[in-house]
Amino acid sequence: MIEDQIKNILLKKVRRVNLSMDEQRQLDDWLSVSDDNKAILSQILDERQLAAELMILQNISTDTIWEKLRDDLQLQGAMVTSINNKPRMRRYWMYAAAAAVLLAIAIPVYRWQTGAEKSQLAQKDFSKKFDLPPASNKATLTLADGSVIVLSDSVHGVIGQQPGSTINVKGNGEVAYTPSGNNTAGNDFNTIRTPKGGQIHLVLPDETHVWLNAASSITYPTAFTGKERRVTITGEGYFEVASNKDKPFFVQTNKCVVQVLGTHFNVDTYEDDEDSRITLLEGKIRLKADVKNGSVGNMKDVDLSPGEQAVMANEGGNNTMNVIAHADIDKAMDWRNGLFNFDGVHLRALMRELSRWYDLDVDYEKDVPDIQFGGGMSRSVPLSEVLKGLEKMGVHFRIESERKLIVINQPAK
Repeated sequence: MIEDQIKNILLKKVRRVNLSMDEQRQLDDWLSVSDDNKAILSQILDERQLAAELMILQNISTDTIWEKLRDDLQLQGAMVTSINNKPRMRRYWMYAAAAAVLLAIAIPVYRWQTGAEKSQLAQKDFSKKFDLPPASNKATLTLADGSVIVLSDSVHGVIGQQPGSTINVKGNGEVAYTPSGNNTAGNDFNTIRTPKGGQIHLVLPDETHVWLNAASSITYPTAFTGKERRVTITGEGYFEVASNKDKPFFVQTNKCVVQVLGTHFNVDTYEDDEDSRITLLEGKIRLKADVKNGSVGNMKDVDLSPGEQAVMANEGGNNTMNVIAHADIDKAMDWRNGLFNFDGVHLRALMRELSRWYDLDVDYEKDVPDIQFGGGMSRSVPLSEVLKGLEKMGVHFRIESERKLIVINQPAK
């Protein structure tokens, strides 16, 4: 079998996830082994073939699909036995590699979005009335002097020069700070804010990567010159922190301070959510927060190990923290991988997420049931497709204005 690490990297490529620097190096090394490896990657990235196969297999369970692929394609012999050996590519290797992960998501979503019956929203030509696009690469950059730069897919190249760094916007939505000149800055702070319906990828002066979700912000120095690196975040962001043992990295949130040496973690700290969640993927982090938990007292440092998640809330004016030992990492990271994950999500939390992603205002009529959901879908679809799926699950809406939706008890007449 292909080494698990490379297989995961290939699956990320299928799902259009940005690879870390280490992952990109591993992929480049693997591709250099032989032309067969390059052919495998090319086959996997042929999304038209992948989409066609998913549609063919839509009515088969994930386990059945895997067994069928294994038997029909003789996967044990067809796939690579070692990263250092020359692989023998089979034409349909991509189905084995992609189906195991993608079908678990794609099949329930496909069933949700299709069906024999027409939805009432579709009958009203809902998509033409309320077809908001998904979030795109857009944000505002507020410089230390108070000037504001609007960032979007149409902005490219060097957009600013500040003490200690040059600001460059790349074509993939990435805003990168490159150290330059006499690096004596440190008191100048910039802020990037994503609006509802926006996202951005930031590379800090120390080469730390930060991906900001919609309706989020990060404040950071134009150069890290002191004994520590410190930033402040609101909303949600995923961090891949550049390692520097002599200069620890700190992330200030509304609930706690995250201390890092070099690691990958996700911070979900929206003010309008009931709780905040910090999920560790790699490395080690330390959380400093107010805790009210029996004999623990009011303050406690909590160390997280990979796979753990800290859940923080405010109960009766007291901050509380619980650590989940075996967290659902995929659920925490699906936003970064271009997916909505609705497993165990209640109606109002789901609508808050849609509100942020599609720049939408949501209100409720009285006595709207608190429905709990499962499954998920792509974040790249227009809002109308999401709402059609929700309507089939018993959630109904009324259009109030161009960007305002009312959740109602009964189907709109």
